[in-house]
Amino acid sequence: MGNGVLKVALKEYGAGVIPTLYFVPESPLFTEGADATACASLPVSRKLLGLEHNDGEESCVTVTTTLNGYAIDNQPANFTGPMTSEHTICWYRNNHQATANITFSDLCIDDATATATPGQLTATVTGVAPTPAQTLSLNGQAVSSEDAPAMLFQNVLQAWGNLSSPLGPEDVLEDTIGSKLVKYYFVPSNATAADNYTFNVNSEDLQLQEGYYALSAKASVFTKYPTIVDLQGKTTVNQTDIAAVQGYTEYMGATVADRVLVGVQRKSTLPTLYNISCDKQASAIRAGDDITLTWQFVGVPRIINCYHDGELVQTDCRSPMTITAGGFSDTATKHVFSAVMTDVCGNTKNATLTYTATGVTEVTKADYVPQTVTVNPGNPVTPRKNAATISGPDGLALLGAGLVALVGMVVL
Repeated sequence: MGNGVLKVALKEYGAGVIPTLYFVPESPLFTEGADATACASLPVSRKLLGLEHNDGEESCVTVTTTLNGYAIDNQPANFTGPMTSEHTICWYRNNHQATANITFSDLCIDDATATATPGQLTATVTGVAPTPAQTLSLNGQAVSSEDAPAMLFQNVLQAWGNLSSPLGPEDVLEDTIGSKLVKYYFVPSNATAADNYTFNVNSEDLQLQEGYYALSAKASVFTKYPTIVDLQGKTTVNQTDIAAVQGYTEYMGATVADRVLVGVQRKSTLPTLYNISCDKQASAIRAGDDITLTWQFVGVPRIINCYHDGELVQTDCRSPMTITAGGFSDTATKHVFSAVMTDVCGNTKNATLTYTATGVTEVTKADYVPQTVTVNPGNPVTPRKNAATISGPDGLALLGAGLVALVGMVVL
């Protein structure tokens, strides 16, 4: 802080280093013809300055300076004695990286409004730290920048990503729209760790393609005043194509999300079953035997749940799935196992098998998969179509004539 005669600054670098107050000439009467370097310094105790306080606390001291022994040619009458002034210095201490909890949401695009209002991927943020953001003052008065309070530093979330597994033509490259999925979100200056905020990740004019996007995020603090900020992890922001962050310096950056898969799907896109098979389709089954079901859906799944005789046996299950065969009796002659996929838009698709003591008796029909559709997550398939000529082993009924098994495929 300054008073027109001296500026007073506090610096503390590294653990175990004694904090020091520096006094630098501010008036041209004391700097003309000489370097305006520190004319005095004073080591001070950490306890006196409040530097033993917890992170996130602001500390202030009032320093009284008395200037003696100066001489000026043609000295004015009011320069006859010692010059005394008071300086209030406040500082903010933080010794940890920035952090936040961030959750990305899947996106179901409404076909009726998609042209006029493209869908946007959203992120929800909680637990932002450090808080609150610090405003900047000079000589006890708030400093303004562009008609708003100047921020000593402010919390910022950066989110970015790219199309990882497209649901569409095979020639879509992973980085086709990667540069469009970059967003900086300035957390409101009055935010607390308990507050909840939501922001859009992609630009408003971007038509998102169906499939999975791999999204990442980083929490940090930004400032336009790096000469009075001495936090860890200093980095100059070089995002020249985003005007909102130009001129800022970044500190304390930490990754808070790393390539989280988020689904994007149009409401009119329905999930399909490309492949279903079972290792017991031509074998007798006894109670306690292992039965393995393999399936492959085409779509943008949000979750797949597995059921045995209507009872949920595993949430978010993956193919292949092995179950233990149930017992058989006069009242329990058959059992049913299903993998139920729910997509981003809430549509469902089942892969089901029914088995008895003689073996698997029924499986769900596999659907037709067009040439231009990619099996999620990104595995191209050869188009096939259900037909009455496709048949299974003796005693196996196809629920609507379909494929029984395909080998060498990646399954979901």
